Amino acid sequence: MGIKICDITQFYAPGGGVKRYIDEKQDYIRQKKEDEHFLIIPGEKTFSIHDPPIHIFSIKSPLINQFSQHRILLNLTEVTDLLHEIKADIIEAGDPYQSSWLVSWTAKKLKVPVVGYYHSHFPDAYVRTYFGWKNSFLEKAFFTFSRWYAEEIYNQFDFTFVPTLSLLNLLRSWGIKNGVHLSLGVDTKTFTPEPPKNNYRLKLGIPRDAFLLLYVGRLAKEKNIGLLLKTFFFFRIIPLKKTIGY
Repeated sequence: MGIKICDITQFYAPGGGVKRYIDEKQDYIRQKKEDEHFLIIPGEKTFSIHDPPIHIFSIKSPLINQFSQHRILLNLTEVTDLLHEIKADIIEAGDPYQSSWLVSWTAKKLKVPVVGYYHSHFPDAYVRTYFGWKNSFLEKAFFTFSRWYAEEIYNQFDFTFVPTLSLLNLLRSWGIKNGVHLSLGVDTKTFTPEPPKNNYRLKLGIPRDAFLLLYVGRLAKEKNIGLLLKTFFFFRIIPLKKTIGY
């Protein structure tokens, strides 16, 4: 008999790394046909999809802002009811915000282990990005608070999964004691060296020995888009021979 695994995250959006992480986990569970997976996410509407062994619960939630694809779970009563209904054997919290506090408290009542995944380095990605007070007292104060907050929320979990060793070491230096390195890996069927006939350097007329600079990511503030823009200013001094956008 398998186990019931429940994921809850506010980082789930139509596109993005967290959705891909969840999708890959669900595909693995489908293939193994041993366990059940339950996913609780914020959505445009409240509904549920049941396609055993996968169960998805969407709770109607507002967008964070008009520019974001992410939504904020405000109906915490519904989340609590679902956690009691699902009776999972293990719960994974995929963001560091209010839903994770609720998951931690509810899991203790249900006597269920709960783990967190450090999907986003939010002290750097959000606090500095959105406040933008470069080297100011306010920036330092908010960054100090966010480090304290990260320690408080993640130390409540039984384990905190971290995708890279460098980030794991940083979190340990902050006082997060339960970190475990869990690499996300690579889909080698998709990301693999192409045969010569599909060589994009050849198609685009880029010499084999040319230095190729790639930016692969969403054009968003939290992805440090400012560094990309600074790079373009740098290349005004050292002109690029070819610029291609997709």
